[in-house]
Amino acid sequence: MTIYNGDSNTSPMLGNPYCGDSLPPSQISSSNHLFIHFHSNNEITATGFKLEYNATSKNTYKVVVTVS
Repeated sequence: MTIYNGDSNTSPMLGNPYCGDSLPPSQISSSNHLFIHFHSNNEITATGFKLEYNATSKNTYKVVVTVS
């Protein structure tokens, strides 16, 4: 899994690519975008993964989250 500080895979990467069963550290975007790329090689099958996120805003009355 690779986490980027922006809206695409050309944005700056946050940390190194993460793999295996170790949890990556919490990440905070410097903007209102965070791009996550997950890739599996199909060599090992398991139950899947879980992604948790908290959306926050400096503007306390509006937080918009889009997941695609």
